[in-house]
Amino acid sequence: MNWLKPNKQQDDTLKKYKQLREDTGKLHQKIAGFLTPQKIIEQAAKALGLLHDKTIVMEDENDMGYIMDFSIFEVKIGTQTAIQYFYDYGPELSAKEDQYLADLLENHISFFEIIGTNKANHTADLKDILNDGKIYTITDVALSSQTQQTGILIFTRILTFGDMSMTAGTTMAFNPVDVSEITKRLGLHQFTKRRKLNRVELYLFFYKIFRSIGIETRTKENY
Repeated sequence: MNWLKPNKQQDDTLKKYKQLREDTGKLHQKIAGFLTPQKIIEQAAKALGLLHDKTIVMEDENDMGYIMDFSIFEVKIGTQTAIQYFYDYGPELSAKEDQYLADLLENHISFFEIIGTNKANHTADLKDILNDGKIYTITDVALSSQTQQTGILIFTRILTFGDMSMTAGTTMAFNPVDVSEITKRLGLHQFTKRRKLNRVELYLFFYKIFRSIGIETRTKENY
């Protein structure tokens, strides 16, 4: 009997997902290499509170992922984010890389609730808590493989490449019982500033909360 065997569409989805992860990972390396002279990694580490006497001190192995994510997408070089700067002044790329880069520029960060997972299709459904409960379906091998993920809260960045969306690879996870506490703290923080937080402030807010009450985040995926 072959009823447990994944169908071709599921196999194709996983193959496409793995290829996107590999291709965009290489592009991230190009971006980071090009921007090294701008010291964006040091700027990111300092903003996250991980730079001590010019030395980056990480609490665990996942911190490098947060540093790289923040440095590429949020750190400014002049008036541009690092990825926008790379888009305008970086080296010539292949047509495929150019499209990936354009897609990366349209990234979306927010605070989500995992409301469902589908292991067979490698997908998870996320409700955007900060944006009227909009639903996103992402492809993610790690999240989709565990039904107990439902209800977990995550702060993450969503990337969309054509008909496939995924996280940028780093997430900050929280227990469902903490949603009221987190939204209360966020509301108070925004009230103090008399406005909504911008992207940088939002990222730093959630990173600080994550280091206080977050739960272990699984980043390694087994294909």
